Amino acid sequence: LGAGDEERARVLANPGPADVSALAGRLRARLGDLDRRIDAALAAAHARIALGADGGTALHESRTLLAERAQVDAALSTTLDLLRPGAERRADQRTRVAARALGEARMAAVRARLLELGGEDLAERIELRRARPSVAEGLTGGGAVRLVARARTE
Repeated sequence: LGAGDEERARVLANPGPADVSALAGRLRARLGDLDRRIDAALAAAHARIALGADGGTALHESRTLLAERAQVDAALSTTLDLLRPGAERRADQRTRVAARALGEARMAAVRARLLELGGEDLAERIELRRARPSVAEGLTGGGAVRLVARARTE
């Protein structure tokens, strides 16, 4: 990672109180929307089943919505943790997690591009290692990707 990447990770992982409050509001609104959609899907499933029809599609939709609701609820909890007293003590840890996620996203993009250029046969020859969120001296942008070619095993 470059110095710019570390700063970007710090900003993204540690938003200010106004940004956190705005995000929490959007997440709460999303929860309300999901609750309405879940209720509608369950009502549709119950109605179909009561009429002797297959309610499987509506039940599947409600399960999908419930899973999404759980993810949004977890995101809201994590977001609200940023407003709790003492949250600033974990700023460095949150920055490291964000920097690692940035590195892993970049490696996944490089892998996808290699597969696009070299075909799926290349997949077994690509090994992704865990991203290390350390800043390379003198880099202002992204870091380097080390590519070690391995011989084909046939």
